[in-house]
Amino acid sequence: VDPTMMAMLAALLQAQTTRSSGGADTEELRRAQEQVRRLEDEAREARRQADERARRAEQELDEMRRQMQAKQAQATQELQSLEQQRRADRTLLDDFKKEVNEARLAARAAPP
Repeated sequence: VDPTMMAMLAALLQAQTTRSSGGADTEELRRAQEQVRRLEDEAREARRQADERARRAEQELDEMRRQMQAKQAQATQELQSLEQQRRADRTLLDDFKKEVNEARLAARAAPP
């Protein structure tokens, strides 16, 4: 149970007890009502601050998601580029092997 709520309930109970006992001390009742108002204000402010913290945390989380998505997109692009370069290198290597084999065959077929 929230300590603020406990204090508010205690103040209300005290005011009610005073009123029920027949000795309705208006000053004590006024103080209790003021304390209740003050506690309600504090509770509203605490809720507002908690909402603000939650909103900021959500914004930070959204920003982190955007950054991660951007990094993932960049990594995907780099991977595709590397894969394309690997295929091009493989084609060059295959072409070179073919030329070497053709040169060997031509060297064997040439008269001594």
